[in-house]
Amino acid sequence: MTPQTLVLAAHPDDEVIGCGILLQRDSDAVVVVVTDGGLGADPARPELPQADLVVEREAESRAALARLGIPRVHFLGEPEWVFSPLAVLSRLRALFPLPPRRLYAHAIEDEHPDHAKVGALALILAQEWGVELWQYPVAPLYPLRPPDRVLQAGAEEQARKDAALLDYRTQRHVTRHFRGEPERYWRAWPLPEERP
Repeated sequence: MTPQTLVLAAHPDDEVIGCGILLQRDSDAVVVVVTDGGLGADPARPELPQADLVVEREAESRAALARLGIPRVHFLGEPEWVFSPLAVLSRLRALFPLPPRRLYAHAIEDEHPDHAKVGALALILAQEWGVELWQYPVAPLYPLRPPDRVLQAGAEEQARKDAALLDYRTQRHVTRHFRGEPERYWRAWPLPEERP
């Protein structure tokens, strides 16, 4: 079944950081996590082997998304920092022969190279598929320009998102900074009308 909404995330946890409120409002959404998250070491267990960390991060992501009511998630398992954008594009085209109506992905300006690459891939797909693309920040770049859309959570939505962020046990040193935050989006395709 073709989803109405497709959320692309570079690492397991980005999907909830950037779109945890949005996902609660769209149970039809599908999430694709591009990398395996194997370089996101757990500071509480620095000796944890990378292969074990990859398994844990996928399980954390599945649990967080289940908490938000999203059962459909694909893990591409690409290596962080060095994944091939062309290979990922090919895999996404194969996964979604019929395009979604809306695409959400990282902001291209994001300072993490994996985030920026996923944002660029999403722009290519949005143009190819002729669908809306909304980009979200994970690195704190949002003061650079005002968002085109802001989602404020209701109390129950925020509690679920905050709990989902804590489901990423290996990444709590990161995810705890995003609890209670609204979600910000920029329309990247089609381009919004020029502001006066």
